[in-house]
Amino acid sequence: MIKGATGAVIDATLIESAARPRKTILLEVDTEGKAVQFEDGSQPGISCTEEQSADPDATWLKKGKKSQFGYRSYLVVDAQDGYVRGVHTTPANQSEMMHFEAAIDGAHIEANRVYADKGSASNANRQFLRKQKIKSAIMHRAYKNKPLSARQKLANQLISKKRYIVEQCFGTIKRLFRMGRASYFGTVKVNAQVILKSICMNLKKAANKIFVDQPLRRAIRPNVA
Repeated sequence: MIKGATGAVIDATLIESAARPRKTILLEVDTEGKAVQFEDGSQPGISCTEEQSADPDATWLKKGKKSQFGYRSYLVVDAQDGYVRGVHTTPANQSEMMHFEAAIDGAHIEANRVYADKGSASNANRQFLRKQKIKSAIMHRAYKNKPLSARQKLANQLISKKRYIVEQCFGTIKRLFRMGRASYFGTVKVNAQVILKSICMNLKKAANKIFVDQPLRRAIRPNVA
C-alpha cells in the first residue's frame, strides 16, 4: 500500500456525540413558589440558562437544513485503495480550513498529490502543500463577483473523480463499524475511537484484497499431480 500510493485524499465527516445538550429554563419565584412581579404588575423576563452537556467538547453544526451535535472527523486516505493514513478530530463547528494542515501533518503521508474539497480551499493550505513539495489538488471555490473559470471548473470535475474513495470510507466506517455516533465523551477519546475503527476498516480492505487475488494466484500456479 505504501509503495503503490501516489496520492492522498482528505475529507471530513460528522460524528454524532454520545451525549445530548441539556437546557433548563429558570423562573424567578417568591417564597410561595409564585412568579415574582414588579410593583407595576409586570413580570420579569424569563432567565434562560443552558447547562453544559455531559460531552463538553461537542458543538452544534448546521449543514443545510439539518443540525447535528458532535464532532467533525477528518480522514486522510490513499487515493489508490482507500486505506486510512491519518485521523484528526475536532468539535463540529470548527472550520475545515483551520485543520487541513494538522490533518495532513498527522497522517505522515508520502504521496505527491493531495485531493480535497472546497471546504479546504484557501491560499494558506495551498502554500502549505507547496512547502511540503506536495502538489495541490484542492477544489476551487467561487466567490461573490468572482465566478470560476472554465479551467477551474474542469479541474474541479477531475478532482471529484478522485475524491469518491474517501466517501466510500465514510460509508464503510459508519455502516459496518457503527461510527456514525461516538461512544465516548471528549475530543481525545472520540479521535481514538475513530482511529480504532479505521484500523478495523484497513484490515478489512487488506483481507478483501488478499481473497480477491487468491483465485488469480491459483490460476497461475501449475497443477502438479
